Order: sequence, then C-alpha cells, then structure tokens
Amino acid sequence: MIEINSDYIKIEKTPEEFRSFFISNDDKNLGKNNEDCSDIFLIEIKDGEKRDININASNLGNTSKIILLIGKNCRVNIRKVIKQDGENTASVDFLTLVEMNSKLKIENMILSKEYSKIDFFERVFSLNKKNDIKINIKVVSRGKSKVFCEAFVFIDNKSEKSDLNVKEEGFIFDNSKIEFLPKLKIENNDVVAGHSASIKKF
Repeated sequence: MIEINSDYIKIEKTPEEFRSFFISNDDKNLGKNNEDCSDIFLIEIKDGEKRDININASNLGNTSKIILLIGKNCRVNIRKVIKQDGENTASVDFLTLVEMNSKLKIENMILSKEYSKIDFFERVFSLNKKNDIKINIKVVSRGKSKVFCEAFVFIDNKSEKSDLNVKEEGFIFDNSKIEFLPKLKIENNDVVAGHSASIKKF
C-alpha cells in the first residue's frame, strides 16, 4: 500500500513520454522497467510552488512507480518511507524530472526485515540550469532480507550552475544484505556533483 499526502493521479501504465527516462541508464534491471505495475502515480508540482511531500509504502507487491514532475523555481522536500517484512518482494521505482532553478531535497528511509526483498530505484533528471538537488538514502535491513538500491542522477547539457549530491547509508543486522549502485551521468562541466556510499554491519 502506498500513501501520499499530495495531489496525484493514479494511472494504468507509464505514459510514452516518460518511458525513455526509465530505461535511459542501461541498468542491469532493465527488464523491470517494462513490467506491468500494480501502482503508478503521477505528481505534478507547478512553477513556483513550495511543497512538502510525504510518501509511505508498506508491504508492496510487484512493481510500483511514482513519477514526479517539478516545474521552474520550486522548493520541494520529499520524504519517503518504505517498509517490507515477511516474505514479500517489491520493486519501487521513482522518477523525478526537475525543470529549472528549483531546490529539491529527497530523504529516503528503507526498512526491511525477515525474508523480504526490496529493489529500490531513485532516478532524478535535471533538465535545465541552476537546480540544487540533494538525495539521501538510508537503509536498515534485518533478518535475512535483501535490499538493492540504485540512485541514478542525470545532469542535462542545459543544466549549468547546478549543484548535486547523493548520499547512501546502509545498516546491516543479522544475515541481511544491502547493495548500493550510485550512478551519475553529467553532460555539463559547469556543475558541482558528488556521491558517497557506506554500509555498516552490526
């Protein structure tokens, strides 16, 4: 189940104009991007809006996608919590398109335990100049659960003067597993970009 505290449209399939964004990074999970989804949500933030968005997901099945369209001059904080337990398996795919001169902060908390499995994809595209994008992903895994996280950020050649940072932190308990795969694709040299990833076992 996915709960969103913002206006959204629930759609039956990924619109054609967004499909190329899901498969643009040639990831090893390419097949998942074309599967039928149990849930697809579309959220649009109009030019100049300031918004706090909370997304809570628990015990999902199959593949879920959330598409966020962020306009010009926006200030958006996105907080996502994903919980999975038992023997449930889920794939959660987030696509965020950022237009221009917007400030975006994304906080992800992923919690898995028992025998659950989560594939988590964070895809953020800066399509224009002067965007400030911060992405934090924290994962706590317990039992014999498995979590795979891919953070893919694309900086378009029009995105000069943009600032980007991706930080991934994992905390492993018991015999669980975490795999991080951070990716940056940068087509403009006039940007500041970086990423870090760490996993600690307790």
